[in-house]
This record gives sequence, C-alpha cells and structure tokens, in this order.
Amino acid sequence: GLEGMAKGKKFRCTSVQSSHAVSTTIGDYTNYAKHVKEESPMYLFERDMGNLVEGYGEGMTNKLPFFTSQSRSLSSGSTHRGDLFHLLGSDRPDYRWLIVGPSFSGSAFHIDPNCTHAWNMPVVGRKLWIFYPPGKEPPGVRVRDGGDEVVMPISLGEWVLSFWDEHKRRMAEGGKDGPMECIVSPGECLFVPHGWWHCVINLPPLDSSQDLGITIAITQNYVSSSNLSDCLRFLEMNKSQISGLGDRAGGEKAKGTLGVRLEERLKSIMSGEEWNQVEREKKKGFGCRAWKNDTTSVMAAAKEETGGGFSFDFGM
Repeated sequence: GLEGMAKGKKFRCTSVQSSHAVSTTIGDYTNYAKHVKEESPMYLFERDMGNLVEGYGEGMTNKLPFFTSQSRSLSSGSTHRGDLFHLLGSDRPDYRWLIVGPSFSGSAFHIDPNCTHAWNMPVVGRKLWIFYPPGKEPPGVRVRDGGDEVVMPISLGEWVLSFWDEHKRRMAEGGKDGPMECIVSPGECLFVPHGWWHCVINLPPLDSSQDLGITIAITQNYVSSSNLSDCLRFLEMNKSQISGLGDRAGGEKAKGTLGVRLEERLKSIMSGEEWNQVEREKKKGFGCRAWKNDTTSVMAAAKEETGGGFSFDFGM
C-alpha cells in the first residue's frame, strides 16, 4: 500500500488557517484524517514524490505520460508538444503533488499557478469539482491588484454555507459563462484548463464498506502549445504572481528570469516558424480572460501587425 511504499518518509501538510507546514508520515496522517473534526483540517500536499515514483513509476508512466520527470516534449509535428516546462529541468517551479485529505475536506477556489494546465486523478475516494470560467469570479471571491490578492472565505465549508444557494442559482441559469460541476472517481482523470476557477470537495466512495476516511489523488501542472503563449506572457508580465520557487535558495530572484530562460530553451527545440508564431500570439495579449492585458503592449502589438491603423476589442 501507499504507507509501505513511502517507507516511513515524512510528507508536507498544510492548512488554510496556518502559514506553517508540518511534516508527518502517511500512517500518522491517515490516522489523524479519520478522526479529525476541524473545519479546516491539515491537508497532505507533498511535492517531493521520489519514493512513490520509485514504487509506482512504471504504472504512472504507462497511464499518465506527463507524470515522470523523464517525460519529454512530443515530436515537432504534435499538436500539443507535451510538457514544455520540463525544458527548465531542476529550475522549473513545483509542478506535481500527492494530495491526501479527509472526506468532506477540500481546496478553496483558486486558479492553477503560472498559467498552467493540470490533470488530476483520484486514487482513493471521489472528488466533486466546481468550475467557473476564466474572468467570471465565483460568488464570494474577489480579485484585487490584478490578481496579486484573492479575497475569499477562510474555509471551503464557510463558502458552502454562505454562497451555495447563489452558486446553484448560477448553475440553473447556465449559459457559456455559467459554472459547471462534475464528480471524478478512481480510474478517471480530469483535465483542468489554465485560467479556470475551481474548488474541490472530497467525497467518500459510494460503497461505504470501502470508505477509508480519506481521499488520495495525484496531480500535475504543465504547459503545452495550447497555453504556451499565455504562460510566456504571464512569466513576463506577472512576475509577482509566479509560484513554486519562493522557498528555494535564490527563488525570489529566479522569478525575474524564469520566462527568459524558458524562451531560450524553447528556441532550441522549435523551428524558426514555430517560434515566430508563439511570439506573435504572446504579443497579442492573453488569450484567456483570467488575466488582464497591459493596454500599452497589447495596442503596440496590434499596431505592429496591422501596419498602423487598427481597431481593438477589449471585451476579452
């Protein structure tokens, strides 16, 4: 089982009510999770997957092609080109996690970091996902200072108690800008597009005899050709929001050059025509409504493409 493969390794746990992480074994955490009654319990959110990859690496490689650190971009003729952040090697921001939490715990609304896509696959238990489209803030969530600050209820339970009726009203209205829900079970894999707001509520198995009191999932964030231009623009324009480097030696300084380093390595695997297309898309501004464009740079790019006179629609 998972505890045996972890071989006594300690994993990182956090809570929205604490700014400090603690370390614990899988065994101690599962015992805690089965009995916890807190509104915002500790959540095991481990980014160092070394011991588990050694034990389950072959299965993960076969079923989840972007999971292992040995994954490489696909051939140049591929539509999506695979996991392009791998080009940064050890300099890449944190990107994959083992996630363990008590039943009915979960994660509050957020957008995944660094303009990345993600996949998430439950191993034990089910997950209720709630999505809001890019640019459409969920009820009770407020974004300030261009995304540098997100204000929301302190716990997921508080959000459910305060805003569930409003959420269901928006669900009933539907439309292209309405929220979506789905339940994902073990054996299924969910794709999370970049820029989408989402929260997750952990659910027990339908068969109560299989209820372990916890949910376990693995997840990874990545960049492919479909979000590459947005990601490069984000790394250039939103350096204060780059995450996954802050607790490393020199991490804060590395944020300033992360985009430049990724661009240099992309040029080494792309043809001149491919790279020029990426640059053109980047200059146009964010294709996803989750991020605001800098008006000056967007207008300059539009002027460059049209040779002078142009009209530009900012209703993105």
